[in-house]
Amino acid sequence: MKKKTRIGLNIGTSSILLVFVLLCMVTFAALSFVSANADYKLSLSLSSRTTAYYNASNTAQAQLDSLHRALSDIDSRSQDSKDYCTEAARVLASPDILGQSAQAPQNYSYAPGANQTDCGTLTWQLPFTDTQALEVRLKLLNPYEDAGLFEVTGWQVVTTAEWTDDAPLNLFDGS
Repeated sequence: MKKKTRIGLNIGTSSILLVFVLLCMVTFAALSFVSANADYKLSLSLSSRTTAYYNASNTAQAQLDSLHRALSDIDSRSQDSKDYCTEAARVLASPDILGQSAQAPQNYSYAPGANQTDCGTLTWQLPFTDTQALEVRLKLLNPYEDAGLFEVTGWQVVTTAEWTDDAPLNLFDGS
């Protein structure tokens, strides 16, 4: 007599397959959770940094307003371009011209112009993280020769921390 050969999956094979599929699903679920948690922490960090940047930007806008009011006052009192630039240089020597705000400017610098009708440049920074600051650069215009009181020539994020190379590279040396 012929012996019947049974072809197909036994109960043990299907159980092993089920366990394997469950392990794969648990692994993918864990990876998805870890990835979602990392994305959440990154979004919180970016949200905090973006809020800090816009707070610094709003402060810089308020400081520009104070500067504009002060320069308009100097313009209304001055007789000519030489008088305007001389008085502006005297007032711009101190960062107090930017007004009293919650965030004081750092690295404030005023560079007078090359001649008596060139009013110079003004630069300051507003830090918004431990390592970054908003840098504002202005070219002060002479209202007797130009339209306006100043021109914004720079509005950018700069790094304020010193970079140090403290991580050695393990390079292949051929041996």
